[in-house]
Amino acid sequence: MGLTGTVPPCLGKLSSLTELDLSFNRLSGNIPVFSSLAVLYLKANILEGETVLSTICMVRNLSKVDLSGNQLNGSLPSCLGSLSSLTELRLSHNRLSENIPLSFANMSSSLAVFDLEYNVLEGETVINSICMLNNLRKVDLSASRLNGNVPACLGRLSSLTKLDLPGNGLRGNIPLSFGNMSSSLVVLD
Repeated sequence: MGLTGTVPPCLGKLSSLTELDLSFNRLSGNIPVFSSLAVLYLKANILEGETVLSTICMVRNLSKVDLSGNQLNGSLPSCLGSLSSLTELRLSHNRLSENIPLSFANMSSSLAVFDLEYNVLEGETVINSICMLNNLRKVDLSASRLNGNVPACLGRLSSLTKLDLPGNGLRGNIPLSFGNMSSSLVVLD
């Protein structure tokens, strides 16, 4: 597609709309609040700033969100933790920084896919925050400027099938607790 401009506010009034995919366009600006949307894919557009993620917090029925490949920046808003139905959150290839809010623990039983690769998260506490998301199956934090040791708490994520951490400044040994994932972990990078 070659759509440009903003996502029209009138789309937010479509009360039967449950899935919206406007990926691979040149859409910018903010997005409307959708009343019944469950799936939102706006991958590879030119959305920027922090307000897009704050608007997403108001869409209570979301189960899947992909805003990868945009120009989102700033920190992850704590209000995202209130999206208790969210199973997939893909925010790779943006400029998100800082930590994962503690409110994400509210999604510990729902969030299964968490993709934050190629952001500027930096620091050690980001991976420790991932440990509170018990239901995770796939995590990608590649090239996100993380440093420190690989935390042993990741071994408690018994449903994890894929863990991607390359391109960071992580060091030390692989924790022995990773043995707890022997029946689930298929990909460790």
